[in-house]
Amino acid sequence: MAYLSSCLPAKSPHAEFDIPYDRQQLADYLQVDRSALSAELSKMKADGLIDYWKNHFRLLHLD
Repeated sequence: MAYLSSCLPAKSPHAEFDIPYDRQQLADYLQVDRSALSAELSKMKADGLIDYWKNHFRLLHLD
């Protein structure tokens, strides 16, 4: 979540953005297993924290 929050454009009124990585590249960047990353993203989506499609993300609850 910290990485995704850091990707937010500074002056954007929306919490939607694209990241420059596919799942494997993001897992490599974060130094985690791809399947574990996908599982955590799925949990965050199920909990209503984020929504995503491929490399497009939307943060739903910014605290």
